[in-house]
Formats: sequence, C-alpha cells, structure tokens
Amino acid sequence: MAISASSVLPKYLNAVKKDLAVHTLNIARHVGNARYLDASLPFVPTFEAKYGHEVSTAQQSKYYTITEAGQAGVEAATDILHQLFLRATDHVLAHKRELAPYFCIPAGLWPKIQHSWTHHKQDTISGRLDFAFTDQGMKVYEYNADSASCLMECGYTQDAWSNATGLGSIGRSNSSTLFTQLTAAWKSKN
Repeated sequence: MAISASSVLPKYLNAVKKDLAVHTLNIARHVGNARYLDASLPFVPTFEAKYGHEVSTAQQSKYYTITEAGQAGVEAATDILHQLFLRATDHVLAHKRELAPYFCIPAGLWPKIQHSWTHHKQDTISGRLDFAFTDQGMKVYEYNADSASCLMECGYTQDAWSNATGLGSIGRSNSSTLFTQLTAAWKSKN
C-alpha cells in the first residue's frame, strides 16, 4: 500500500507531478558508443561490468529534470518519511504478537530483527525511497533502508553521463554532494 506524502506533509514540503519533467534525447552513434566514465576510479569497473561502458546502446534516451521547489519537497519528504518508517518499525516491534502474522517472517527471525533494531537502529547511512509523483503530491512505494544499491547510479555517474551527452549545462544530479554526505555520516559513526 502506498503512503501519500500529501496526507502527512505540509503542501510546501511536497513535490507534485508538474515539478518533474521527462525529456527525450537523441544520441549520435559516436556519442552513444563512447566511454564516459573514468576507469581509473575504483567503482567504475564494477559499474561498467553491470551496465556497460557506453553512454547509451539506443539512439534515444530519457532523462528527468525537477524544479527547485520539487527538489526541496523531495528532500523534506525524504527526511520526514524516513522518521515515519523508523516510528512504524518501532511500533511493529513493540506489538509483534499482534502484527507479526501480517509480515510472514519466520518466527525464528524476529529475535534477530529485534536485536539488530535495538543495537543498530542509528547506524543507517543511506537508503532509497521510490516515489511516484501525482497531481496531489508524492506517493512512496518502497523504502530500501540501508541499501547501497543506488549509490553507483548517483552523483558522479549521472553527472558524467550528463556531460557526455551535452546536457551538462542544464543542471547537475541531485546527489552531487553525496560523497561528502556519506563521508560525514561514516565519520560520525566512528
């Protein structure tokens, strides 16, 4: 079940469908076949092994832009929704007897989940919320908490793709400060 951001967030802390635009980009073959990432960076070989080294294997590609107000809304909603998910998890663990059957998690795992939550709840470094944008606001479909799966697709990689396709003047990825934020988060844990 999706949680509507509009039901828990003030209007100014939200983003709506009109804040997000999808664009189609025609990609010349010589641009599409070009290597666009710096292979000397330690994460690039892993990224290229999964996604390839080309800018695009198709003659057209899609990209998204978001308004500044929309970006501010996404950031605010992300912070608030993260806190709501923490509270929801607290609630479920405090009411395991009644709520556990709804999750279909084997009984033997609940003590491990409780231990992890009790001892490592504050260790979250990153996560990914999957949103849909509607006319009324965002809806969250999924939260991959403490998941690094999206980090390789953000920041440097998005900006390098943007520059290689000639879109660098349009804007930057919304995660251009990601490395600095991750470094600060990891340092605060030690």
